[in-house]
Amino acid sequence: MEREFWTKINQSEAAGIIAVGLNVPSECSLPVMYVDQPPSDKSSAYSVNSDNEAGGYMIGRHLVEMGHRDMVFVMQWKIPCLIQRSEGFCRALQEAGIPEAHERIIHIPWGGGQHGYGDA
Repeated sequence: MEREFWTKINQSEAAGIIAVGLNVPSECSLPVMYVDQPPSDKSSAYSVNSDNEAGGYMIGRHLVEMGHRDMVFVMQWKIPCLIQRSEGFCRALQEAGIPEAHERIIHIPWGGGQHGYGDA
């Protein structure tokens, strides 16, 4: 099934692939842009990465500046980008003197799909 998918992609009129959360097999002849992950083994692949910790910090700081003091960061999946964002969020709360910042991170696991993706 997966091999058929990549065969169809190679034969399509697509100009390239934006890969989020998957590795593109080396048989794929299209250019690949990976988002928030390093390229697999393709030397012609590019990647774009976010500063997730800084983004989480900016969210937390903005909420504090708006006067919010009682807030939580809720995440479904414990994946690196969300963990980094939650760390930035905690740092902003700690700098603002909000107590127990790390206890304000709530992880809600859903279902049995890989990282819960199949359960949304």
